[in-house]
Amino acid sequence: MFLITLPPGAAAPVHAHPGIGVGYVLEGIYESQYEGEELLSFKTGDAIYDLAHTPHLIARNGSETRPLRFLMTFVVPKGSATILSLK
Repeated sequence: MFLITLPPGAAAPVHAHPGIGVGYVLEGIYESQYEGEELLSFKTGDAIYDLAHTPHLIARNGSETRPLRFLMTFVVPKGSATILSLK
């Protein structure tokens, strides 16, 4: 389980996950888009998910003024990283 904090306007680089992830937005707005899917927005109190083996094109704080904090739990093979760089 990870507690992830992103400052206002921050975003993760394009990446993929080797397993599924489920989480919960503690504070702020989380914007997420996977290849072939529409942009989704999750607010405080919403459950969120990460797809496995799919390019995660957008994973960002949807606010330019407030921090984003969310919890994520990943189900991955033992010894695997939770994020795979696509660069």
